[in-house]
Amino acid sequence: DGDSLLSLSELLAFVRGIFTILTQLEPRTFGPSPSSVEEIVRATVQQFLRDCGLQAETLVSFNQFQNWYQENQWWDANSPPKSAFDGDAVPNLTLTQIKRITGLHAYSASDIFERFAAVTDSDGLISAAAYLQCFRSLSTSQASSPTQLTAVLTRIFNLFDKDRDGAVDFMELCSGLSVLCGGSRDDKATAAFALYDYNGDGEISFDEMTRYLTCVFVVLREMLRTRVDDSNVSAQELAEATAERAFEEAGKELTDKLTFAEFEAWHSRAGNSKPSRSPREDWLNLDEVRRLTGLGSFSADEVFELFAEATDDEGLISVEAFEACFEELV
Repeated sequence: DGDSLLSLSELLAFVRGIFTILTQLEPRTFGPSPSSVEEIVRATVQQFLRDCGLQAETLVSFNQFQNWYQENQWWDANSPPKSAFDGDAVPNLTLTQIKRITGLHAYSASDIFERFAAVTDSDGLISAAAYLQCFRSLSTSQASSPTQLTAVLTRIFNLFDKDRDGAVDFMELCSGLSVLCGGSRDDKATAAFALYDYNGDGEISFDEMTRYLTCVFVVLREMLRTRVDDSNVSAQELAEATAERAFEEAGKELTDKLTFAEFEAWHSRAGNSKPSRSPREDWLNLDEVRRLTGLGSFSADEVFELFAEATDDEGLISVEAFEACFEELV
């Protein structure tokens, strides 16, 4: 309406438009479901309002919007590479980057397990609110913006919230997070073993080890976007095969149990081995879309003006008008 102010609904619509595009170009970054994208959109706007000290009903000025936009252009591959999410850097996000974005690099696995245990309910579940509360309490995140941190945390949470009920299993979450924590390999082995050694007898079963490894592989494969031997092997299948090999190397039947010494020895060997990786390079990224569509040669104002001319009285653009606009750009 030209009043130089944005309402909450207008700000949500703008951010939603950005993430709608990014979800199509980088589908694994923000989770597979539309609901997870909407969560990030709302979390992004809520964080913006908090940073500016605004209430939901408060209108946002141009200066406030401009400052926020300039500080959070990690979706723009032409911006300085200050974020791990810039352009093509998303498919190549490393474990070190993820550790620092989440802040887990500064804590041992035992420390993290203890923190999450404190917010776990009687059913062994952690709510989304408690999950975020724990991460915010770490205060060691090196994310380039609150939006980047929210995107990564949401992505991790969605890996374990399989039925999308807003809660994750404590043991499964901690198993997955263990690979992102700081500390030595031995420290991580001790913490992981203790997580599944329910009765403290110093042994874990094949099923327990498989459950642990499944959660680790879920995080590694999704966060690093690798595929094992270019096949469709699931994290569960990979975990079972890995656990079988661990038991075989220890000279144990699958009905037996591994002692801590045997588990630690396997954990150390596995950590020193170099897994084969076949990273899948996504050919369609932001730079490529800019080139193909011709949008990279025009300013946002020029594109907005072009599409405004093709918009009808109800604020809608037909398929024919949409295609005609791009034909003019290209």
